[in-house]
Amino acid sequence: MNSLFISSKIIILKNKIINRKDPYVFYEINESLYQLLHDIYSNKEFQIDDDLLDYLLDKEILTRHANDYNPFCKTSEYNRNRLFIQLTNKCNLFCRHCYADSHSNVSGEYFTLHTAKQLIDNAVSLGIYKIDFTGGEVFVKKWFYELLKYIDSLPITYSIFTNLTLVDEVMIQQIKHLDGLCSVITSLDYFDKQKHNAFRGAAYAYDNTMRTIESLDAIGVKVYVNSIVMNDNHDDIKNLIQYFEDKSIEVHLDMIMECGRAEKNIVQTDFIDDNITFIKSIIKKSKKIKNESHDYSNMETCGVADTLLFVDYRGAFNVCPSLTRDLSEEYYLGDTIEIAHNNLTKLNLKCNETECKIYAKCSYGCRARALQYTGDVNGKDILMCKYLCKG
Repeated sequence: MNSLFISSKIIILKNKIINRKDPYVFYEINESLYQLLHDIYSNKEFQIDDDLLDYLLDKEILTRHANDYNPFCKTSEYNRNRLFIQLTNKCNLFCRHCYADSHSNVSGEYFTLHTAKQLIDNAVSLGIYKIDFTGGEVFVKKWFYELLKYIDSLPITYSIFTNLTLVDEVMIQQIKHLDGLCSVITSLDYFDKQKHNAFRGAAYAYDNTMRTIESLDAIGVKVYVNSIVMNDNHDDIKNLIQYFEDKSIEVHLDMIMECGRAEKNIVQTDFIDDNITFIKSIIKKSKKIKNESHDYSNMETCGVADTLLFVDYRGAFNVCPSLTRDLSEEYYLGDTIEIAHNNLTKLNLKCNETECKIYAKCSYGCRARALQYTGDVNGKDILMCKYLCKG
């Protein structure tokens, strides 16, 4: 029995076992099973019957292969938090709609490999096990894979937001061995190479992104494609969805946030109704999109002012990527996880239309969009309202 090890594909809390690749898949456990798993990890003497052993091996909770993975997550109030880290605001592309105004020449960046590890170590010590990485473009950080390899030995499930243009075949093979990587989220807004490249500001953007999506899909990495619906790309969106229909790749639809560079370059206000109608029609027709991940009426909240701990590239915690200190000091939460977590409880960023008939369905909408369209961070998210209206 002493040849048993805990699988590096799971996270263990006091009352459940979570699949790192798909955190929404979990098994409830009792205190006895928790203690048994703890004894196996600690290499103590333990007893386990054959039926239970077979079950745990079959579910990939146990393995006979040695590893240095620590699966145990501290049980605390922080378990519900999701840490969203903007590692950098530097980017190799210059997208016309970038809400963060990311570009190649950025100063005042906080994160190094050392400071990123420090932040993550602190998060793990508090009980946080869900982390997202974004930019800018995360792969401009030459040490990014080294960071992922480091945290792969920690009880963390993580996702990466990236344009995928800097990921080569060597990196693909490295990524293949990451057990904690839950998903990769990228963007394609046009099925036409020239239009996409013009929108992204680089002649190589389309080919590199498309090639890397297919390479990641081939090695079993879950990839989500975010597509921004605009007045000029409805046919492109249809073609993208059709292209990915037979692959294990989901297309998520959203609309422009008119902030950052989009505020200067793109005005979509006059096309809201047309774009919402288009999104409704696509979701209704597409088997690939018609599920809870894409149906706004069933989706979970993003966690703003509740579970989301967003830290920007300067090391400051803000309400979310769009509601930041640059916009107003009221959206600045502090410089440590602990302070930010405590300040979350003082915020009340929810739609104030509590008597609305669809209030329970809309996940309160996006607070940044509410501010954009109504001037009130607690106002209506007009896009969500229009989406959920009948017709």
